[in-house]
Amino acid sequence: MNDDRPPLDSLVAEARRGTPKALEELLGRYRHFVSLLVRARFRGGRMAGRVDSSDIVQDVLLRVAGHIETFQGADQPAWEAWLRRIAEREVLRQVDHHLGAARRDAGRERAGGEGGENPSRILAGWLEASITSPSLAAVRKERAVLLADALARLPETHRELLVLRHIEERPFDEIAERLDRSSGAVRTMWVRALRNLKEAVAAEIELSLQLDSDD
Repeated sequence: MNDDRPPLDSLVAEARRGTPKALEELLGRYRHFVSLLVRARFRGGRMAGRVDSSDIVQDVLLRVAGHIETFQGADQPAWEAWLRRIAEREVLRQVDHHLGAARRDAGRERAGGEGGENPSRILAGWLEASITSPSLAAVRKERAVLLADALARLPETHRELLVLRHIEERPFDEIAERLDRSSGAVRTMWVRALRNLKEAVAAEIELSLQLDSDD
């Protein structure tokens, strides 16, 4: 692993000055976070099947790249809040496009928009339930970002199962159909996936603490 990554504030400053390499690393560092934000916004909604969430993630990252010079924040929470706002606006734009303005309010409700729970809280709450560690309190990385990076370490099937179950809040029977497995097999795999997630979170905590000590 690379322990000499530039700190976030330096990356943001360089990206705002138009340095392509800094912008590329910045977007890569937060791709997993943006992906989970989008998936959380679509949990249980009618947009499923109408648009690929990965396409929306790409659109969000393109908007971030195109408007990076407008970011006025000075720290990590401000940066991640800015990313959330862009992701939420892009999801609502897609709802308007695919469901129509006349059905926007219903689509907004199903997509977890205004009046819904902040997806960052959903992810952070899941993380706290997944692992308890004294070192977790010392990690400066936002909990939702930590979780997104830990999920990215998992095998694809485990990652998708956990996202479907805990982010999109889908029942096991539906997940089994999506994954072309029996419900019993999915439940067994879910237990293994949660165990692997705890290990992945622990690895992310260790890496984050190393990076923090190098700053």
